Amino acid sequence: MVGGGITGLVAGFRLAQRSCDVAVLEADDRPGGKVLTREEAGYLLEWGPSSLQGGSPALERLLEDLRLWPEVVYTRPAARRRYVLWRGRLRKIPTGPLSLALSSLLSLRGKLRLLLEPFRDGPGPEGEDVRSFFARRFGPQVAERLADPFVSGIYAGDPGLLEAASAFPRLVALERRHGSVIGGFWKARKEPRPETRTRRRQLLSFRRGLRTLPEALARGLGDRLRLGARAEAIRGTGAGWTVAVRRGGSLGEVLCDSVVLACPAPAAAALLAPLAPAAAEALRGIPYAPVALHALSYPEEPLRRWDGFGFLCPSSERAPILGALWSSRIFEGRAPAGRFLMTGFLGGAAHPDAAAAPGPERDRVVREFLASTLGAEAPEQAWSHLVPEAIPQLTIGHTRRIAAARAACASLPGLHLAGAYAGGVSVPSCAEDAERVASEVAPGYELG
Repeated sequence: MVGGGITGLVAGFRLAQRSCDVAVLEADDRPGGKVLTREEAGYLLEWGPSSLQGGSPALERLLEDLRLWPEVVYTRPAARRRYVLWRGRLRKIPTGPLSLALSSLLSLRGKLRLLLEPFRDGPGPEGEDVRSFFARRFGPQVAERLADPFVSGIYAGDPGLLEAASAFPRLVALERRHGSVIGGFWKARKEPRPETRTRRRQLLSFRRGLRTLPEALARGLGDRLRLGARAEAIRGTGAGWTVAVRRGGSLGEVLCDSVVLACPAPAAAALLAPLAPAAAEALRGIPYAPVALHALSYPEEPLRRWDGFGFLCPSSERAPILGALWSSRIFEGRAPAGRFLMTGFLGGAAHPDAAAAPGPERDRVVREFLASTLGAEAPEQAWSHLVPEAIPQLTIGHTRRIAAARAACASLPGLHLAGAYAGGVSVPSCAEDAERVASEVAPGYELG
């Protein structure tokens, strides 16, 4: 298993449960990949994903098997309130018919266009981009004021460049199956679903932050997880595979029957280049967006009226940041009593230069924007973290690229691809992709 992010850890853990002889190689000195939690002066900072979407059977199986349910915490009720910056003001995102009717985010024309979605013709063309998909189905106002910032929050991406079928596969599937996204949702509500402990829309984390999940997986793997171990080359031996591994100052080899590349696409491409040039070329076509995160703490009282999940900025607002999470409002235990913790993020596919700016310059930009938008005066404390290759961008042609990479690897028995670029960027999606690849490695693999 090359890569000790969530996909590699879960796949290794599942195979170890089947008594397979597994080695998970992770170049970093810690497990978890993009999942990174830090404690600073009584604050709990998330430098990657901040929450997990409930309702995923794969995730819930993990929580059960790792005995993590006692550690689970759910979002506060107020976290259902989310905002979008529009014309310089924060507007609440409508969550139902009444709030839609009262919302100032969409005009009357925009609201009627949204409600007429079930009567629109579909489906759209192959390879349609996300912006075109939402504009065609729900109208240009929804595409600009809701879909655009939503894409920033999930992918830090440009909706005009992302492939709708890859970035939002469920919505596209509903349209293709039912002719309508809204109609498809209503029909899907009547279909039987896997039994889960959490509601599908319920967000969760852990008392000690999301690091709890990779740390538990690492404990479950024990010495099967090798940290500080970088895979430098892969070579077929006829009977299996040899992986050249550099650990510390020494270079060694791991002999194995199967290799799962659960690392980011650029690293997988480098390892595949001598073996499957077509697969390497396809994976090199997957760009990654940089994201810089800035956590700032304030006295709570002056910011008490900002109670919710946070806000996002549509690209048309030309804001210097992508948005901000009100971290201490989302989950309990993220800040000391009487303190308000916010996490602003900037950069992304459309503004990589913003993430690449020097730390003090980024810090100034975030502070000034939060002061002008929320009335947040000078923070008491501040921390920052830069992720140069944070999120894979599922751009136009992504489905074709993944299919080409898998087809090129099909002639190399025992070589498998997995990860956020292939199965979805969320942690639950990575867990699902890990179970898929585990079943490929060990046919007959069963869950539950």
